[in-house]
Amino acid sequence: MYRLTIDQAAHRPAVVSIHSDRTTAAAALADYLTAHDCDPVPNQLTDAHQSYDLVSLAEQRVIATATIEFHQPDARAA
Repeated sequence: MYRLTIDQAAHRPAVVSIHSDRTTAAAALADYLTAHDCDPVPNQLTDAHQSYDLVSLAEQRVIATATIEFHQPDARAA
């Protein structure tokens, strides 16, 4: 499982979603980028963790940070 977290600027709540694999999480990020007219700028890319600054094309500034990382579901939550 992979978790996509988008920490938005301007003190808005983070957007968090869980995906079955990294490809699905990346597709969800691509949807967000399209909807918000952003480009991703890589910060940290490893096997277990990917982090991007999301730059608004209209404003030319970072409006959010996105992270895709391995997520181990909590067995106690079931």
